[in-house]
Amino acid sequence: AMILAGSHPRIVTASLLWLALGDAAAALVGKSFGRHRIAGSSKSVEGSAASFLDCAATGLALGLGPRCAAAGAATATAVEFLPTTRFFNDNLFMPVTSAAVLILLRAS
Repeated sequence: AMILAGSHPRIVTASLLWLALGDAAAALVGKSFGRHRIAGSSKSVEGSAASFLDCAATGLALGLGPRCAAAGAATATAVEFLPTTRFFNDNLFMPVTSAAVLILLRAS
């Protein structure tokens, strides 16, 4: 995220906080309250909803507009939702993809 959006501190901050807080919210809520598992995965609808809400609130708190906060949160949540494999780790791709979306939307 730093390499991609280094000249946009708000984008870097948002994408890294979405990783730290959104991923943590998904894990905590999913493990504690997750009842609706996603297609054979250990991830839950409840955890993904918590991730989205946390990311959207964080984006708004950082001063991103509602459209950018929602789009970035949706991107971060979609990446968090994907299963971790040998070739894919959401902890790497979550901040990179969400920063890319914010850059495309010209959030700064």
